Amino acid sequence: MVEISFCVKGHPPKKLSEKSMWALENVAPLIIELRKTALEARNKAGLTNPIKQKISLELKLFGSEKELEEMGDLDNLLSGVFDALQPKPNNPDLVPCKIFDLPEFIEISPEKAILFENDSNIYKIYAEKIVLKVEKYYTIFINFIE
Repeated sequence: MVEISFCVKGHPPKKLSEKSMWALENVAPLIIELRKTALEARNKAGLTNPIKQKISLELKLFGSEKELEEMGDLDNLLSGVFDALQPKPNNPDLVPCKIFDLPEFIEISPEKAILFENDSNIYKIYAEKIVLKVEKYYTIFINFIE
């Protein structure tokens, strides 16, 4: 069974209730880094299309206690990861940040599904913050559920 795993420097995008993360200039680089890394991992796993099967997703965040606290709540970070790995919502009022219009980001444009079309395919979730004296980073591990 195919599995996908990857590591991203920094911290994941965080879902905010007041405005879409896709439109925020300070969040766009986090989305871009996650989508680029996830697409590379998907391709490396031999998958040419987004996942349509049931999956489990594990998110582990590493950093100092202060960095992990500043990242925010795990539920908002999970939601941000889920949203960043699927296409942006089909909402005419949602205008993504202009950086996504750059030619180097065509493969990861907001309209494209990177790992899945819909996060409703995620049937199992595991997340944790791990205190380490390292520069902050996070890992994502995806496993297919039979």
